[in-house]
Amino acid sequence: MQSDSWSLDEATEISIRRCIEKGILSDILTKYGMEVYRMILTEYNEKEEREYLRRESIAEGIAEGLEKGIAEGMEKGIAEGIEKGIKKGIEKGIPKGMSLKTLAQIQKKYAKGKSLSQMAEELEEEEESLRPLYELVVKYPDKTAEELTELLTQ
Repeated sequence: MQSDSWSLDEATEISIRRCIEKGILSDILTKYGMEVYRMILTEYNEKEEREYLRRESIAEGIAEGLEKGIAEGMEKGIAEGIEKGIKKGIEKGIPKGMSLKTLAQIQKKYAKGKSLSQMAEELEEEEESLRPLYELVVKYPDKTAEELTELLTQ
């Protein structure tokens, strides 16, 4: 066969086959022969290549920016959530703890037969502020202070 009668397709295919037969880059050409064939037949265009690389770089930049933004946002959100959770827990926990302690004291005093006015005097509290807790103790004498506190929060 004469080389001047071959088309570019034929010449590329024959060259790849001969290289494989002679052991020239045979491992690469055996594995990636079709890709090499396409690359040879594709006309290189520097302007297109630059545009392609530019688009790829933009896409990578956007992906990195999103990833970084999401990570920073999550970190900030978690920190704010923890802070708000602690604050909310303190806001709810302190009054609940105070109610629990007061309920336990009222239960002890009620078990000793003391009146609401006596309890208010001994606890140094207003009678009206103790009344809801006192009424709970009277209504549910067998419940623990914890159980009564749960009833208060419902």
